Amino acid sequence: MKPKSPLMLVVPLYASCLMLFIASSCKTQTQTEVIYKTSSGAQVTATTALKVWNDYLVKHPEITPAQELAVQKLYDRYRISQKAILDYAITSMSNTNVNTNTNQLDILISDTSIALSELIQLLTSFGVKL
Repeated sequence: MKPKSPLMLVVPLYASCLMLFIASSCKTQTQTEVIYKTSSGAQVTATTALKVWNDYLVKHPEITPAQELAVQKLYDRYRISQKAILDYAITSMSNTNVNTNTNQLDILISDTSIALSELIQLLTSFGVKL
């Protein structure tokens, strides 16, 4: 079965590569570098998805306020999870005496990946071609 959108292939691949990257890179890079790279990659994807959504809204007036609210809620969830990663980075940078917990970072990154995936899935379910 062919995916409806090439982006639907990218998100799971991105999440898988992200986990491999974290597992292999944390030994050679600081957690702050890992956080920055993963966070900025996800942000580009989310920004692109919302730009396409906004263009779609202009061409499809049949989209209901409830659908718009559903997209907004998922985007807000994504932004909150992104903020949690950035807060974690700031805390770990400013407090060098604290042993940072990589499990917590993995959970935060996973939450962000899930939120982004759910946002993209919702948009494609409305007919948005990403």
